[in-house]
Order: sequence, then C-alpha cells, then structure tokens
Amino acid sequence: MLPEVLECVRAENDYERVDLLTDLAPHLPPVFLGQALDCAKAIQHPSWRANALWGLEPYLPEVLLPEALNAVGLDNLLKKLNPSLLDFSDWQQLLNCLARLTRPQFLNHLPQLAPLIIELGGVEALRETVVAVEDVRRWWK
Repeated sequence: MLPEVLECVRAENDYERVDLLTDLAPHLPPVFLGQALDCAKAIQHPSWRANALWGLEPYLPEVLLPEALNAVGLDNLLKKLNPSLLDFSDWQQLLNCLARLTRPQFLNHLPQLAPLIIELGGVEALRETVVAVEDVRRWWK
C-alpha cells in the first residue's frame, strides 16, 4: 500500500506534493523514507522543495540527513539567510538539522552561521562559540 501512496505523491503537482510528503512523513516506515526523500528532491520549485525536505527532516534516519541537507542546498541557504528575518523557531529548526551532521560537516557550516549567532546572541555569543569549538578541539586532539 505505501509504495502506491508514494507513487501517487510523485504524480501530484509540486505544491500538493509538499503537503502530502510532510503529512505522510510521520507515518512512513523507515524503509520508505529514502523513497520519500527522492520524491522531495524531485520537486522543481526551490522553496517548495526546501519545505518538503525540512518537513521530512525530523523523520529521516541519520544516514539520509546529509543527502537531505545537500538537496536543500544548505550552503546556499546559509549564505542567503537574512539574520534579522529569521525567527527563533526557524533558528531552532536549522540547529536541529545541523546537530545531526557529523562533527566535520557541522564545523564546515559553522562560519556561515556567524551572522545568525551575532543577531540572536550578540558578539559575546560568537566569542563563546569560538571558545567552545576550541575546547572541543583540544579534548579530541
């Protein structure tokens, strides 16, 4: 039954596909989440594709998260984010996604987060972030 549902999701237009994927995601067995991710990546409209991928993100196994973040174009997204327009819940969602990355993947994206860190916590928050990263580096040296 579920493969048929996902096939139906593929047949819908992009706008409806986003709603269907995000509604189905919490109910999909893990074996079908890769297929759902493929459906989301096939959405042509960039912001609708990003919405579908963010909707799937909480349910994806860790092995699929980097693929989802790459599909969203995390690097491009971070470069284009306007910190003053990002609300706290968006920031939490972004952090949740970033927290699931491996340490090297996360550290690679951290410099792009500096404007957001400053916007939400000031320069002192950025300083504390740098100190925390340096502490972790020393621990794992």
